[in-house]
Amino acid sequence: MRSVAVPVFSGSNELLGAINISTNAARVSMDTLMNRYLPKLLDSAAAIHRAVR
Repeated sequence: MRSVAVPVFSGSNELLGAINISTNAARVSMDTLMNRYLPKLLDSAAAIHRAVR
């Protein structure tokens, strides 16, 4: 099992929670997880932050 998570903040920078993705380690390499999926999680967290401002 592999997983990566990022925090999600409100417009006043209070922690709202986190978003994550988990996958089977045999199917997705750590490199793919960090270079393909982590940037998408960060973009999604930023979009949520902007939406709740």
